Parts: sequence; structure tokens; C-alpha cells
Amino acid sequence: RATNRSTSDGGAFLNRGNLTLVRTLVTDNRDTASHAGGGVYNTPSGVLTVTDSQFVNNASAAGGAIGNDGILTIDRSTFDHNSQIGFSIGGGAIHNYAGAQSLTVTNSTFSFNSAQGPGGAIANNSTSPVTIQNSTFSANTTVNPGGAIHSSGTGGLTLTNVTITLNSASTGGGLVQSAGTVTLKNTVVAGNSATTANPDVSGALTSGGNNLIGIIGTATGLTNGSNGNQVGTSGSPLDAKLGTLALNNGTTKSH
Repeated sequence: RATNRSTSDGGAFLNRGNLTLVRTLVTDNRDTASHAGGGVYNTPSGVLTVTDSQFVNNASAAGGAIGNDGILTIDRSTFDHNSQIGFSIGGGAIHNYAGAQSLTVTNSTFSFNSAQGPGGAIANNSTSPVTIQNSTFSANTTVNPGGAIHSSGTGGLTLTNVTITLNSASTGGGLVQSAGTVTLKNTVVAGNSATTANPDVSGALTSGGNNLIGIIGTATGLTNGSNGNQVGTSGSPLDAKLGTLALNNGTTKSH
């Protein structure tokens, strides 16, 4: 268990080398002022691997749980009730900086995270590719765009077997693409909300096939009945018929 308060980057850990967290609880850390990574700041030289771990109730100005400038791999882990505070940088759980070398997330859950900037759970600005697979984003919030994920990184983002629901934002309650390619495959984005427009998705999306979008709004790239996609509209929204957030025989919670 790691609990701490810091006046520099990395509330609990500042990683400049190789750091592996296995079955670790990182909780109640605070990174004050304008610093990054309430739990961990992964520097440009850092290689951070997170497995079977929990980041709970951490906070910082950029990436409530993790600020990533290096190589970050996450598997079978939970990010819950983390917050990005004080600035509009974004990333309630993770802020993936422009220079980050990679971000790979599998079999993980992001729930009840919040941000004052874009990306209630993840703000991605990287020029390198980001991959998220077999993961759930539930009840994350921001008053800015991208309730779960805001992607402005030119390296692109690929979501495969991902569920995004019950998140909220000003626009793009589930997901926002503002730069780079965002590809969805076997992914559900439905039941999210926005205070202005586009409750589920916003931006130019790319279809990898077999997605379900509750309300497409002004987003482009996915067409109902094409490539196995089911796409609803504001007049005829689609109900994904998801269950409550629970373990469901998995290592992390899902719908």
C-alpha cells in the first residue's frame, strides 16, 4: 500500500527507471500545485508496469492516478475515484503526455474518476499509439469534453472490446476524438450523457467493425448496418442493455 503527499511530480512514486507494481494498492496520494501523477509520475525514461493493482482516491493537476511521459502498461487493474484538480490539463485517472512512448491498457476498469480538464478517466495527447482492450469505463465525469476518454494525440487510439457507459461531460459524454485516428472495434459506447451535445461520441471515428453506439450525434465514421455496426440517433437511441457494474466472474468490474 502506498499513501503519500508530494510537492513535486508523483504523489507516491517518481519513476525514472523500471517500476513494476503487482497487487499494489495506491491510495489517498496528493500531488500539489501544478505537478503530475497523484499516484505515479512516469518520466520520459520510465518503464512502468501495473498488474492486478488498484489506484483509488488519488489526485493531481495532471493525471489523478498516473502522469505518463514514458512507457506504461496496465493489466487487470482498477482506477476508481481518482481526480484531476486545480487546472484544465485533464485526465482524472491518467494523463498521457505528448511525448509518452506508449500506453497499453488491458482487462482493466476505470470508474468514478473525475477531471476539471478534458478526459474524465483518460486524457491522451501522445504522438505514439495508445491501445485499450477488454476494459470498462463507467461513471467518469468532467465539465469539459470527453467524459471517459479525450484523445487529441496524433499517435492514435484503438479501442477493442471496450465498454463505455454512464460517463458524463460537456460534450462527448463517452468519448471525444479531437486529433489523430480513433478506431473502435467490438466496442460499446452508450448510456452516457452531455450537457451540450453528443452524449456518447464526438469527432471523426474509424470503424473496426461490430460496434454499438447509443447516439451518434454529429460524430462521423460509423454507419448503422455497415461493417456490423449498430448506431443509434437522438431520435432513435440504442439501449445496450448492460447490467450493473460488478465483478461478473472477472478480476475487475464490468457491466
